[in-house]
Amino acid sequence: MKQKLTLWLACFFFLVTGSLSAQTYGWWDSGASAGNPGGVRTGYDYYQSSSSSGYTNILDNTAGSGASSNEWSAAQTIPFTFNFYGSAVTKFCVNKNGLMTFDTTVASTVVDTNLNDNSSLPNSAMPNNTIAYWDAFNPPLASNDDVFMGVEGTAPNRQLWVVYHSYKIGTLSYAYFAMVLEESTNNIYLVDMNYVGSGTATFTKGLQINSTTAFEVTGSPSIGAQYVGSNYPDNTFITFAWGTCFPTGGLNATDIADVSFKANWSSNNTPIGAQVRYRATGSTGAYTVTNVAGSGSAVSGLTALTSYDWSVREICAAGDTTVWSSDVTTTTAACGLTSQCQYTVYMVDSWGDGWNGNVIDFSQGGVSAGTVTLASGSAGTATINLCSGDSVTVGVANLGSFSYEVGFTVVDPNGDTVLVRNYGSSSTASFTATTVFGTFLAQCSCAPQYQCSYTVNMTDAYGDGWNGNIIAFVQNGQVAGSVGSTFTNGSAATEYVSLCPDDTVTVVVGTLGSWTSEVGFTVVNPNGVVVFTHTAGNTFTASTVFGQFSSPCLTPTCPVTDTLSIPAQSSCGTASVTFTASASNPNNTVLWLDANSAVIAMGNSFTTPPVTAAVSYGATVYADDNATGPVSFGPPTTLTGGFGNFTNGMWFSVQKPMTLDSISVISNGLVNFQVRISEGGGNKTSGHSGAELMRSDTISVAAAGTHQVPVGLTLMPGTYYINMAFLGGTTGQLHRATAGGAYPYTVAGVASLDSVQFGASGTNTRVYYAYDWVVSEGCVGPIATASATPGAAPVATVIPYSMDFNSGIPCDWTSDVSNPMWEGVTSYGSSSINGSAFVMIDDDAAGSSAGAVNASLTTPVIPAMGYDTITVEFDHYWRSYPGTAGYVEVFDGANWVTVDTMTATRGSWTAPAHENYNVTAYQNNDFQVRLRYSDGTGTWGWYWAVDNFLIDGALTPCTNVRVEVLTDIYGSETSWYIKDINTGVVWATGGPYSDVSPYNAAAALHVDTVCIPDNGTYEFRINDSYGDGLDDGTNAGWYQVDILCPWGDNRVATIDTTLTSVNGAPWGAFHYGSTTNPPMYDSTVFNISCVQYTNVTFQVDMNKVTQGFTTPEVNGTWNNWCGNCNAMSDPDGDNVWEVTLPLVQGSMVEFKYSADSWTIQEMNDPTASCTNGNATYTNRVLTVPASDTTLPVVCWSSCDACSIEVTFNVNMAWEVANNAIDSNGVHVAGSFQGWSPSTTEMTDPDGDGIYSVTVEMPLNQDLFYKYINGNDWAMAEASGDLAACGVSDGFGGYNRNTSVGNADTSLAVVCFTKCYDCAVSIDEALGTINLFPNPTSGAFTLERSELAGNIEVTVIGLQGQLLLATEWTSGQSELNIDLSDLAAGVYMVRLTAEEGTRTLRVAVQR
Repeated sequence: MKQKLTLWLACFFFLVTGSLSAQTYGWWDSGASAGNPGGVRTGYDYYQSSSSSGYTNILDNTAGSGASSNEWSAAQTIPFTFNFYGSAVTKFCVNKNGLMTFDTTVASTVVDTNLNDNSSLPNSAMPNNTIAYWDAFNPPLASNDDVFMGVEGTAPNRQLWVVYHSYKIGTLSYAYFAMVLEESTNNIYLVDMNYVGSGTATFTKGLQINSTTAFEVTGSPSIGAQYVGSNYPDNTFITFAWGTCFPTGGLNATDIADVSFKANWSSNNTPIGAQVRYRATGSTGAYTVTNVAGSGSAVSGLTALTSYDWSVREICAAGDTTVWSSDVTTTTAACGLTSQCQYTVYMVDSWGDGWNGNVIDFSQGGVSAGTVTLASGSAGTATINLCSGDSVTVGVANLGSFSYEVGFTVVDPNGDTVLVRNYGSSSTASFTATTVFGTFLAQCSCAPQYQCSYTVNMTDAYGDGWNGNIIAFVQNGQVAGSVGSTFTNGSAATEYVSLCPDDTVTVVVGTLGSWTSEVGFTVVNPNGVVVFTHTAGNTFTASTVFGQFSSPCLTPTCPVTDTLSIPAQSSCGTASVTFTASASNPNNTVLWLDANSAVIAMGNSFTTPPVTAAVSYGATVYADDNATGPVSFGPPTTLTGGFGNFTNGMWFSVQKPMTLDSISVISNGLVNFQVRISEGGGNKTSGHSGAELMRSDTISVAAAGTHQVPVGLTLMPGTYYINMAFLGGTTGQLHRATAGGAYPYTVAGVASLDSVQFGASGTNTRVYYAYDWVVSEGCVGPIATASATPGAAPVATVIPYSMDFNSGIPCDWTSDVSNPMWEGVTSYGSSSINGSAFVMIDDDAAGSSAGAVNASLTTPVIPAMGYDTITVEFDHYWRSYPGTAGYVEVFDGANWVTVDTMTATRGSWTAPAHENYNVTAYQNNDFQVRLRYSDGTGTWGWYWAVDNFLIDGALTPCTNVRVEVLTDIYGSETSWYIKDINTGVVWATGGPYSDVSPYNAAAALHVDTVCIPDNGTYEFRINDSYGDGLDDGTNAGWYQVDILCPWGDNRVATIDTTLTSVNGAPWGAFHYGSTTNPPMYDSTVFNISCVQYTNVTFQVDMNKVTQGFTTPEVNGTWNNWCGNCNAMSDPDGDNVWEVTLPLVQGSMVEFKYSADSWTIQEMNDPTASCTNGNATYTNRVLTVPASDTTLPVVCWSSCDACSIEVTFNVNMAWEVANNAIDSNGVHVAGSFQGWSPSTTEMTDPDGDGIYSVTVEMPLNQDLFYKYINGNDWAMAEASGDLAACGVSDGFGGYNRNTSVGNADTSLAVVCFTKCYDCAVSIDEALGTINLFPNPTSGAFTLERSELAGNIEVTVIGLQGQLLLATEWTSGQSELNIDLSDLAAGVYMVRLTAEEGTRTLRVAVQR
């Protein structure tokens, strides 16, 4: 060993002391988004005008003969020392299509036309010492197509930038690129900055020394421009350096194992060797240096699960090496490469801007096995190598921002998903630096259910076993199994190895023992076929590979002979039932069929819709026919069309049982969807019709591209319709072909894709989403019947909930299956609980050999929220035995809580114990009670019998509250809750909702109703996580909260539609908050109230009050008899005081009137109709009506209005004297009694001819009335004579009129038909006048003895009409009057003189 080491050192000494190489130019590419060289220039790519950083225009687009001529610029001075090709240069010129030369003899001349198109270097027309960023000259140049020069940085590290600004070159509309000279290093950089997306470029990049020597970048003369943005970090560049051995770059490690890794780097040299140095991360000790051939060499001798810093240098020639590169860090794995396999991580970002610095870590054994992140965009894929058999913890390597946007799916090598992290909203999906997303076990072989067993028959020629030899079987680089470890003696033995199907198996030496020539073996597949043989007699070594074979697990699957037997079921009321069945071959699938034999479900169980009538389903066993294999058919993915997520689909038919294994879809982004299979009704004209049958599992395609996606739906023969159900979270679209479809697409005898739901009949050119179908032909066994009938409805699960068990254990109770178990019984021998059926568990009957029992009887879920108290009661007999226990448990919404443990006997058959538990503290909407019996480790115990079970509660009254929310397009930002601000109990929540894109108001409207206890104070809070309210700038939403009262909606809160949001929309702005003004929510505090109020106006007449007062008031139960808090007013000064108060509708209130804060108060009669009948506290009573009301005016201390007595007086002396008083008496009629002529009779008790009557009536009113001599209007006083003291009666006459106040009044005596009292105005002269004959046939005579004075004589009808008027002149003793032309009847003859008036009556008879 010493000799070998000395030789190596001698060789190395020669390398480092030998002659060095000649200097030359080396070049390398920075790679994408490297920024600008050295990071010196940091401005935008388009900043090089004369006003920015001292840049000057050195070649205007119009230079020379104009924008269409290619000219060299004037010579420009380099502002620092610079060497080109080993020689100093001081000046340069540039032209208009990307050439920069240090040969200034061409200054200000026309460019050789041979240089107007680029070519490979060298080019004989090009000046010597030229830098090329060269493409075709494409005149004319635009006004902005100029070349600028500027200096960046400070000495001695300055850079001279020559920038082609917005340049038209090649066929590009414009581009930005630069040639950069660097001080001190003499490096030259060609910087690709930015170009517009239209047109192309084919650049030549390099350096030409002369017509025979050049350094050209690979790809010239056809190097394209890279489209990068306008800021420097995304630029790329080529570096030209002068030297002999150039730096390495791009260090990375691959094939990372437990003790080694492969070191890789990019080389800019043609090295003769290289060295890698390494040391443990964090160490300051010496590096270990190892010699390697070059990039891709292995570094070994490391320690597992250890981080190493390592770097590289290359040896270009003897004594000429690169500098050591910068260190990179690599952590060794926990296992060797043969124990590793690759897991795939599918990454998504809900916003589409990458993971914003978030990095996810995969660790094994406490050490990172690798990390993944999404640098940009909405989706990406990464891989991680993991050690098989070790647990993997997925956590956070680096916490960035917007963590809730991060989603990923981890898929194992077999394509099975092992971990999913979903993105969400900031409130539901944010994570921290310490978050652990989950763990899984890394497995590098296929899952056990996919493996099949191969038989290895082993022989030993000597008969003493294999002597330590072990044979291994390798699949995909992993040892799938080995045999021989148990073959330690004898000449033959058999072992088995489980292999993954349809893979190549390599047979190798697992462990080398002795006597290898004695070893022989054969390998037999599951079908009994020998697939590999090794015959004894040949020796082998540790590295021997015996050979390979394929590992099919094929066993014929068809025909299927399974016969299913499915017990009939009865539902628990109108509810679903679940049927179960399983195939004898676990690789086969149970299909559940509808009445048309169409598949509606797959798997070992099927839950029906709610059973409302007797119904039958079919069930059968299906197997893929592995003798035929999958078949591809259908439209190709090459058809042209566009993207869009529609419900259109295609009709297809199935001739033989088959499985639709997969389809291809094309997406332009993230699409979440399900394949939906429906009945195949309808046609192209009327559209599809038919019920949906089943859907695939959710399929997610994370990024744009063509994807073969699994479907896995099995179908029976029939006609079907296929389309897609697009799901939430989808931001992209699927592709549908708009032309090129060529129906039908068929697999003979199996299936046919027939037509598409689009276009007129006969046109079938479109394809909706499903391309490249892959189907597997199959077969089914006999079809069994699964029958269900509706059962009796269980007791309603509401409190109070009682159960007497008279019909056994109810169908919605759960009884654990055990021996013994809870059962419904009618008696125990001759005993029972309360003489009726009950439930019990009988451990005694199970016997001493029964196993341990822990059996529960559990109630259905009973919603129990908002109760003041909740109790659980039952009668029971618990007979104990040492080692047994009974438990009463309740579910509190999260856990089962024990409220009682019984170990001693309670009750008896004749005197059962009664239990009553207060479980108020455990109330929740998922409340349950469980009776659990345990006999410990199997003690032979007694029993527990239970009856008369009751869950009861005092329910806090509640009222329904409705919350309506119309979101904007971003429903995921919106959430709300209703919380009791005193107890902290959250009674209702909503959101976050699904985003609605494209926007649809119906889909964005969410309505929730919840019954909330009446006795709380609540906060409704609605939150927008983004901070812009319910307004996305285009669509605006609203919210509204209403208490649903019996009489209608009592509005609690609604968005203020008068507000304007930040973007000007009239809706959607929250009262508080924005992205710049938190908090980002609205909040309203409210009480549950359905009270309605009625405005009641109280009126009291104070005119009869004799005590002094200032201000009356009304006091009552509503104001706690407060005094003057409900003072009254008298706005019109009539001493009737009033006040209007809001009172609760339907309430019965007591009240009374008082004044000056109880200085005086009314004293009411307890027997009066308006009082409460309480002799001690006599108050008025009122039931508040449903509508606003004004109470009648009442008098102080009275149920009625105040009144006065008015006495009417009329002088009827003349009528008395003339015996003319009507036999029906004298009456007065007027407005005070409804103008009834016969109601109010007057009397003359003292016989003086004056008739009177006293009438009670309200205060302060105008009276209108007439006197009547009789009891009908024909006998009323002549109203024409009342003009002086009356008002028009509307009929040509007059009514008497007077006003009364608040005091009793006696009206002045007036004469019948006169405005004054006539008793003292009849002169004796008038009193002596006689009328004769009376009655008369028409003519009569008036006679007087006093002849002096004129007398006016008028004849008036009884209706007051004037019939005749004449004058009886002085000195005349008689006056003859003839009424022969008048009808028979009674007439009034009125005599009027200065002394007075007298009226006589005359009767005309014929």
